[in-house]
Amino acid sequence: MTPRLDYVEEVMKQLKLARRALRYQDVKDLVETEMENPLFMNNKKNLQLLLWHRGIYQFELYKKVDESIATLRSAIHLTHTSDKVWTEREIEILLTSGVIYSEVDELEKALEVYSEAKEHIHLLPYLSDYTIKTRLYYNIARVLTRLKKIEESTTYCKEAIHFCINKDNMYLLGELHYQIGYNFELRGNKDEALKYLKKAKIVFELQEDEKYIKFISQKVNDLLPK
Repeated sequence: MTPRLDYVEEVMKQLKLARRALRYQDVKDLVETEMENPLFMNNKKNLQLLLWHRGIYQFELYKKVDESIATLRSAIHLTHTSDKVWTEREIEILLTSGVIYSEVDELEKALEVYSEAKEHIHLLPYLSDYTIKTRLYYNIARVLTRLKKIEESTTYCKEAIHFCINKDNMYLLGELHYQIGYNFELRGNKDEALKYLKKAKIVFELQEDEKYIKFISQKVNDLLPK
């Protein structure tokens, strides 16, 4: 059983890496390959992993919104029954649905999904993956900014930052500071915007995330007094 477990965990790891690097063709290739594998087809949790990522690439590669949402819903239903607390993975799949609605500008629907996910997270006795809550709050904040609910967006960002610090976890810490800076920029408060953008830049420099460093450096230069 150990080699089998190791194999499934390695597939899980590769899917996660490809997803976070936005390599959606790699996600598709992995999913379609493992769909023939009895280790996944004969185990609901393992199959759920594949269906989740199928839903992701259906949207990211082909923009099939309805098909993607249906796939994600079927993935959740593989393991979820109405009388039990949601698992972390089920909540993550729900979060993916919210991100898709946000990407196609169905912002109110995205907020509904995120609100549901927030309720499910609060019912969990503990989180083994702290990034789920951080991702949820960050995505809520982004939608609120687009709905012009700037103060509410900033509140969610600050709550997520405190959560990251309390859990010694830097995931999305740079993005959260950037979002606050962007919110202040939208309100015309350049001093506060610069303060948070500079903090975001420091985080990205520590993480050696070049794509964000260049972008934020330009934003900072644009906001500095001429």
